Amino acid sequence: MSWVINMSRTNREIVQGMEEDQNEAWALSKSKSILRTGLLNGTILPSMKPKEIFDMHPEEHSKWEYTNWTNNLRNLRHAIEKDNKRMHDDMLSYGHDLAIVNALRAANPNRKPRWRGSEAAKRLKEDVDKGKHLEMKPSTLHQTRPEYLVFDLDVFRKHIYQEVDSRPKRAYRFEKKKKPGNTQSSTKNAQTYKRTVFFHLAFFDR
Repeated sequence: MSWVINMSRTNREIVQGMEEDQNEAWALSKSKSILRTGLLNGTILPSMKPKEIFDMHPEEHSKWEYTNWTNNLRNLRHAIEKDNKRMHDDMLSYGHDLAIVNALRAANPNRKPRWRGSEAAKRLKEDVDKGKHLEMKPSTLHQTRPEYLVFDLDVFRKHIYQEVDSRPKRAYRFEKKKKPGNTQSSTKNAQTYKRTVFFHLAFFDR
């Protein structure tokens, strides 16, 4: 009985492995690349039937069993529709948030928002923790949260530098309390970190 169970489990693992290999092959295939390009640039219309689409590039699409190919086409269509909807929702949300920010600024034209203790300050700490300041320009990061838009870009950029600058200083103080006799290495590491990050920020902020 155990032999039968083990064989059944082995067969399932083999089938699963074959399916994973097939999925990976499809993901890298010319057929999928053609379909994705056509769906994005409008060459493939929503009203088109699978057979019409298949006949546009039969030399590539025919490399796949037709039923599997149509399933892959359907899944790709759904995935792109979902991505487009999410992008549309994000744009609407961004426009709404920006309208709120502009209204607040118009209502208080002479009042500068306070950074310390603000939601923007909290969110920036989170984004620096995640390394987002190393992945995008300050001007791009500034656009990612409505809390940031309350502040001018120059103010926001300054606080990125301040937040980055504070990290090695806090780490140094922590190490100094932890190991009073081993501060030289911590100081060197902090300086190296600051030079690396500031070079990155200066380069990407051009």
